[in-house]
Amino acid sequence: MTRVTSISPNRAKYTGGEQVVVSGSGFTGATEVFFEDVNFRKYPAQFTVNSDTQITVTCPAMDRDRKTHLFVIVGGQESTIRQVPSLESDGDGLSSAGTGGVNWSTTPSRDNEFHFTQHTPAEANALLNQMMQDSTPTMLDESMMGGRDPEWEAEMLRGSQDQG
Repeated sequence: MTRVTSISPNRAKYTGGEQVVVSGSGFTGATEVFFEDVNFRKYPAQFTVNSDTQITVTCPAMDRDRKTHLFVIVGGQESTIRQVPSLESDGDGLSSAGTGGVNWSTTPSRDNEFHFTQHTPAEANALLNQMMQDSTPTMLDESMMGGRDPEWEAEMLRGSQDQG
């Protein structure tokens, strides 16, 4: 059985062309790798099988930011992911039935989740830092402060004169 356990990094620019490493098991003989969005649209990707436990994938281009899931096809079968135990409401909210109002279930893990973004994390950090450096502190006028406070103004004036 083919299983995806991680993708590193798990995000890339939506313009495509970036390479990511997929880890897991059962990759020998892979015939297809694709990303699938929430509307079940598939985006085929170029890939190289490095070993039974690792594939290098070149991200396809997207038309915009989107969350996807990556799948590997081996022997006509789609890769699987771990199922994670979780609690969900049983809908009646009654704990007297002995279930405490919840049932155990399993949900897919996020091991094969992948995000296509406008900027890489490094670019996003650089843009944020630049925005913070370029911003000018906002001066509050009297209406924002609830009127003038002569005592506070006098204290500020004394403080600035002491430093000067």
